[in-house]
Amino acid sequence: MDRPWSFDGVATPRTQVEGLVAHVMDQEGMRAFERTLSEGEARFETELVTSRGAPVPAEIRAVLVEVNAERLIYAVVRDASERRQAEEALVSSRARLEDALEIGRMGTWYRDLETDLVFGDERLARLFGLDAAEAQRG
Repeated sequence: MDRPWSFDGVATPRTQVEGLVAHVMDQEGMRAFERTLSEGEARFETELVTSRGAPVPAEIRAVLVEVNAERLIYAVVRDASERRQAEEALVSSRARLEDALEIGRMGTWYRDLETDLVFGDERLARLFGLDAAEAQRG
């Protein structure tokens, strides 16, 4: 993936960093940096734009530090593309599983080996004519 804003080398041109920060300063970003100033730390997600105009989902952790009696915000930016893709795949997979279970008239259950209780989902309760809340309690 193209990462012209990454810190692969020691000397990253300051204009690239400033260009990156400019894209963070949406309302969410401003609130997060204000939180950093007041609370000393903030974590948030936003979408950044590379110098080539490509959007990149990012996780940002900002911390207030003091250097030579000057208050500075130190921020770590992580590319969240792979995590977001994995989350989207998981949501899609869960939806397909739910559809398959519903179409197949199946439910799911698990057994707690320590308590010997069996817990079922709402579909399983319906299949056996049980109260859904009771099936989920075991």
